[in-house]
Amino acid sequence: MAIGVGLGVPFSRRKPPFFDGNSWGIYDFRQCLKDSYSYVSQITDLSGYNNHLLQATALNQGLYTSEGILHDGVNDFYKTLPATLNQPTLIYLVGKEITWTDIDTLYD
Repeated sequence: MAIGVGLGVPFSRRKPPFFDGNSWGIYDFRQCLKDSYSYVSQITDLSGYNNHLLQATALNQGLYTSEGILHDGVNDFYKTLPATLNQPTLIYLVGKEITWTDIDTLYD
């Protein structure tokens, strides 16, 4: 069993850094709720904090594909329930842009 450096806690019982109590959520597009047409209403938070990314309005939902969730570039977005984040906040995102303009945003 590996021991965490200087921590004296077995590695198998240590939480990864993103489970340090300050994390907001962890998302994988493959873990989502979608309708029969593959429009996504929820991207599930895998951290256990239940901060799911939600979109109840069908016209604002992205389309699930094998490569990710495809947004129309007009009005598709997801939000969590209102909350206060500790500052400063770091956001790690892996994504693929098909097109980009100066008014596009990834988060607000």
